[in-house]
Parts: sequence; C-alpha cells; structure tokens
Amino acid sequence: MLKVRIVSRRVSARVWAVLLLSIPLSAIDTRAQGIVEGRVTDAVTREPLAGANIVILNYQVGASTDSEGKFQIALSAGPYVMSVSYLGYRTKNIDVTVGTSDTIRLHVLLVPSAVLLDQVTVVAEPTPVSSIHGLGALSISTKELQHITGAFGDIGRIVQAMAGVTSNNEMSSQFNVRGGTAHENLILLNGAQVLEPFHLKEAPNTSLSTFNASLLRNVLFFAGGFPARYGDRLSAVLDLEYRQGNKDRLSGQVEA
Repeated sequence: MLKVRIVSRRVSARVWAVLLLSIPLSAIDTRAQGIVEGRVTDAVTREPLAGANIVILNYQVGASTDSEGKFQIALSAGPYVMSVSYLGYRTKNIDVTVGTSDTIRLHVLLVPSAVLLDQVTVVAEPTPVSSIHGLGALSISTKELQHITGAFGDIGRIVQAMAGVTSNNEMSSQFNVRGGTAHENLILLNGAQVLEPFHLKEAPNTSLSTFNASLLRNVLFFAGGFPARYGDRLSAVLDLEYRQGNKDRLSGQVEA
C-alpha cells in the first residue's frame, strides 16, 4: 500500500507540471499589459487632429489618430516616453508609467508652429483651356470670409459681389447668375441640398440667407462649368461646408 501512495504522488506532481507549462504565454502577457488611450487636438481651436503620429521612443510601437483625433496603444507594464507629432505643430513628449491592467487616458494639446521649407522653383507649361475642369470655380476660406464685408454677414450678399452674379433688389439675398433665375441655382450644405435657403421671402423684395457666415469652413462657388456630380442645374452651384464644432469648450461670438 505504501508503494502505491508514493507513485500516485509522483504522477500528480507531473500532471501539475504539464498543466503549468501548457498555459499560453499570451494570457500571461495580456494580464501584464495596460492601455494608453486619448485624444489629440489643436491647442488653439481644440479641433481634433486626424492622422497625428504617436510613437513610443526606443520601442517599435506606435499608432495614429482617427478622424476624431483618438488613439489607443497596448503596452506592457513599465515607464515609457510617448512622442506625439503632427505636421505644422510642435512635437510633444510625454512621460507615461503603465501599470498592470491600467487604462491611462490622455488629452494631448499640440501648439501650431511655422514650418521652414527650402526654396522651391516651380516651372510649368500653359494648360489648354479645354482640359481645365471647373473653370468657373471660386473657393473662399474661413479667413477670407472674415475680411469680406457685407450686410448682416450674409453669404448671399457675399456671392452677389462676385463676377457674373446680379441681384434684382439690394434688400434681397437671392442672386441670379449669367441671366438665370434664383431657382436655377443649386445650394448645398455639407453635401445636402437646401431647398429653402432664404428667410423673409414673404416680405416684398426682401430675403436673408439661412446660413451663419461665422460657422462656415469653406465656400465653393461655380458660376458656370461645374462638374457633373452636381447634376443638371442651369445657372450656378453654391457648395457650403460648416466647420466642426468644439465638444470640449463652449464659446460664442457677439456682433454689433
């Protein structure tokens, strides 16, 4: 009976050794890892920076931000130096200490900086007019909109000041292009067609556009020859794009 007991103890010890060796190393590594996640935004406007580079120095580990400026990296427990960079912004290094099963959340603010480039000489040949697409396109950025004067900051009044655009009444924001009527113009906001783009249409010879010029990010105006993706409108296309709002900070603007 004594011999049987000794053999059984030896067998059980071997079984435990086999079980311990069969545990996947990945399971052990997963428990020893932590998560570093966060968001990269502009320090001035607080807008997200898509495509920012996040690199763990001295390690072959990194990531890039998505369209909302978010990122996530899984790291083993220990201290690290994380470098966050984006073209046109100052690179920022952050000391991070990751613990086992920790989740570290960061909000990285990058400061804009000027990028000095070498001198570039551009030599081009004249392009035939027949091969130019969107010949009548006119693009206006946010900074240019701030310097364009107009009553009430109305985008309709701004368009009326462009070449080939006329208005039958100075109190109306509706515009005619190259002899057409206001109903022959296509007006888009963030890619969606706006069927009623004017206020106060019931008042005689009076109207105001429904768009807030201070919220516009870009204005693209075609007085003729617009691409086929805009359909079969006869006169012109006004393509408006609103800038993305700031979800982290509330701000306002008062005009008098």
